Amino acid sequence: MIKTKKRNHYLPRFYLKGFCDSNSRVWMYDKTNPMQPVDGAPGDMGLVKKLYHLESNENAKDEIENYFEKTVETPTSPAFKRLLNKEFPNETDKQKLSLFFGMLMVRTPAYIDSLRMQHSRELNTRAKAGASNKNYFHSVYKKIHPELDETAIEKDREYILNNEISVENKDYTLATMVMLGLSIAPLLQKMKWVLIETNKGLPFITSDNFMHVSHPTLSTGFYGLGLAMCDVCVYMPLSKNLSLLMVNRNNFNENVVYDINNPPNLNGNKINLKELIESYNKKIFCECKKYVFADSDSEELKTCFNDLLNKAKLIEDNLK
Repeated sequence: MIKTKKRNHYLPRFYLKGFCDSNSRVWMYDKTNPMQPVDGAPGDMGLVKKLYHLESNENAKDEIENYFEKTVETPTSPAFKRLLNKEFPNETDKQKLSLFFGMLMVRTPAYIDSLRMQHSRELNTRAKAGASNKNYFHSVYKKIHPELDETAIEKDREYILNNEISVENKDYTLATMVMLGLSIAPLLQKMKWVLIETNKGLPFITSDNFMHVSHPTLSTGFYGLGLAMCDVCVYMPLSKNLSLLMVNRNNFNENVVYDINNPPNLNGNKINLKELIESYNKKIFCECKKYVFADSDSEELKTCFNDLLNKAKLIEDNLK
C-alpha cells in the first residue's frame, strides 16, 4: 500500500524559516484571537491535512504535493536563498522564483476555498439544469449509481432542485489551481523587482494568504486587479527582514534595495518606509484566512491586530 503524505504545506519550511525567532521558532497568531499566539517549528506550521490530496486515483493522491516539492520548491530553494542575501536573480533564477511565487499565490487555503466555491456554483447550476428533466436525470444517474432504486434517485433529484445538496469536484479545483499558478508565473517574471529591507524594530510578517496585489491609482473594484495591468504591484514578504515588491511598469527602476536610509521615491516624494511597512503588515493580517506568522510574541502586533478586529466589528455593527 502506498503511504500518502497527510500533512500538506502551503508555506514551505525553507520559506517559514525566514520568520523564526532566535530559537528557530515561528509564532502563529489566530486571526480570531490574536492575543494568544503559539510558537512552533517551521515544519509544523503553514500546513493543512490532505489539502492537496486527489480523490479520483488512490495511487496518486500526492501527485500535486510531489509536484510542488520536486518541480517547484527544490529547484527554487538555492535561488530563494540568494534573494534573501539581496542577490537579484538572473533570468533563469527569476523564472524559477516566478513559478514558485505564482504557485504560492494559488496554493493557499483561502485561494483554494475561493476556487472550490466558484466551481461548486458552476457544477450546481449544471446539476440543477440536468435535474429539471426527470427522465433524463434518472437515466444518467442510474448509469452512475446502478445500486440506487428509482425512489433514491428521485430523492437526490429533489435535493438538487431544492438546493439541499452541493456538488463539488476537488480534483478539478486542484487542477485549476495548478493551471492558474502556471499562468501567473510569466506575468511575475516580466515585472520589475525591488527589495524592501527593514530593521529589528519593525519586522515583516506573513500569513496563510500573504501576497498583496495593489495599484497606485485604482481601487480593487468588483473584479479585482489583473496582474497584467500597467502599474499593478505585487507585494510579498520574504523574511522578517526582507520583502519583495514586483511592479508591472517598463520604466520602473529595478534591482534596487530600499531601506530606512534609502526609501522608495514616488513622483519626486520619498515614501515614509515605516508607514509603508506598517501598512503592509496590517494588510497581511486583514487579508489572511486564519493565521499570521511572525518572529515573536509581540505586544505591538497583538495590540495592532486587536485594534483592527475592533474596527471591523464596529463597521459590522453599524451596518446592521
